Amino acid sequence: MNRDHTQKLIGAALLIAVLGLFIFIKQRGEFRESGVGLGTVFLSGFDKSVNDVAHITVRDGDGELNLSKIASGWIVKERGDYSADYSDINGLLRKLVDLKLHQVEEVGQVQADRLKFGISNGGMELQLKDATGKIINDVWFGKEQQSSGQASSPFGEGAPVGRWVMDRKKPKQAGLCSEAFTDIKSKPADWLNTAFFKVEKVKAISVMYPTNSTNSWALTRDLETAPWVLIEPKAGEQIDPNKANTIGSPFFSPSFSDILIGKKPEETGLDKPTLITLRTTDDFTYQISLGKKSETGDYPIQLSIQSNFPEKRVPGKDEKPEDKEKLDKDHGDRLKLSKITLANEKRFEGRVYLLTGWAADPILKQRSDLLAEKKAEEPKPQPLKPLLPSPDPSKK
Repeated sequence: MNRDHTQKLIGAALLIAVLGLFIFIKQRGEFRESGVGLGTVFLSGFDKSVNDVAHITVRDGDGELNLSKIASGWIVKERGDYSADYSDINGLLRKLVDLKLHQVEEVGQVQADRLKFGISNGGMELQLKDATGKIINDVWFGKEQQSSGQASSPFGEGAPVGRWVMDRKKPKQAGLCSEAFTDIKSKPADWLNTAFFKVEKVKAISVMYPTNSTNSWALTRDLETAPWVLIEPKAGEQIDPNKANTIGSPFFSPSFSDILIGKKPEETGLDKPTLITLRTTDDFTYQISLGKKSETGDYPIQLSIQSNFPEKRVPGKDEKPEDKEKLDKDHGDRLKLSKITLANEKRFEGRVYLLTGWAADPILKQRSDLLAEKKAEEPKPQPLKPLLPSPDPSKK
């Protein structure tokens, strides 16, 4: 290799290095101009407009979800405008406000496909609008960053520890954040406010089965702590207190997994439901219509709730005048509380919920499951046969 050839190679290498440095400086300048850089806030300025968000749309491979803010709060459009869980929505918006990038790349179409930006690629779109329908932010969520199993990850190897994101306003730039956003899905059930009705101080229960009335039963008791008594027992029937106690406190803290929309009664079993009626010491009556148990173990249910608390108090026979004012006030306070409770419970009427199985299974007893086992009758003693007198040997 001669000297001139060597100099040409050195010159070419220097030229490549200068061009590389020029491209690096140019790209870094573009990132700075765009406001996107390592450790910087992803959605610049979103902290000033987050309170203007009035509509959220999530799109992924499973479908589309729409959440809207109305005067009374957030609702899930795909579930008949049912109340959404505000804490979930607020948590999402706060994450977006504080979201920072730890790695930034300039991407073309090939890189965007590799990072799974696009619904057809397994990605997800999150669109935020104000009350007029104007788009505030439009974000793509791409590929999840998996844990390598190092000590810095408490979730173990393969767990999502981050995600690639892209602002649709800057479609050629992708950033990696440390938030995986695994809780953002297009399933409406994931966003529902699952606070539900609550039955307390039960004094009477009845369960009426649609196809076999002989299995139906009804129990009552004078006090909340008193033992259950079987209503209208048949001949020979006696309740087993221990078996009756397995019912527990029915529907004391039930929960639902979803709301059914557009289902016909014959599809859910609510055309021929099991009827559960609960009466409380506070004069509330809950009637629960229970449909067929689903493959997931949930029951379709509908509710009807009434209050029989008297508007006026009937004075006692020997009531003293000095006690009347206090007793009237106590009755008025209880009436006010009763109306508030009724209004709160009434909001659950008119819909078909999927009740979690553990809330209903304990009360779905057969009549025989509550009865004491009959003792086997002891055999009646047989009459003794008279003994014949022994023969007299002298009379042989």
